[in-house]
Amino acid sequence: MTKKESVALLLATGFNIGRLSGAPGTLGSVEGVLLACLVHQLSAPWLTIAVISVILGAVFVAGQAARALREKDPSIIVVDEIAGMVVCLSLFPCSLVYAVSCFALFRLFDIWKPWPVHSLEKLPGGWGIVMDDVMAGVMAGAAVQAGVLLSHAW
Repeated sequence: MTKKESVALLLATGFNIGRLSGAPGTLGSVEGVLLACLVHQLSAPWLTIAVISVILGAVFVAGQAARALREKDPSIIVVDEIAGMVVCLSLFPCSLVYAVSCFALFRLFDIWKPWPVHSLEKLPGGWGIVMDDVMAGVMAGAAVQAGVLLSHAW
């Protein structure tokens, strides 16, 4: 394995957290919560740039790692869950209530894979690995926002 592939694999596995248990996606999602709280400290324009950078970086390293492992979407790659959680939580203040709500709904949509989440897995390379999780993050964020709006309506 080349040095470039090793670095991509280290990043794609969330610094090897994807190798730790039978639930790598859950652990990757926890890492995503932590990263989201870090980037959430940025002002709105920089937050937007950070979220886009996380997505594009995830696509790149996930694609590189999958090629190095010679698998389409290896379960040890968790950078997709990290990106999905960053997308979801970028819409809300960093608090325990939002983190738990987004985490639970993101994991539900990531595992269940309703349309259009499932259809995005068919994209080539790193795009297919990451964009289904980004969509799961968008859907989870929309569901949490709907819950917030409904709670204020009562």
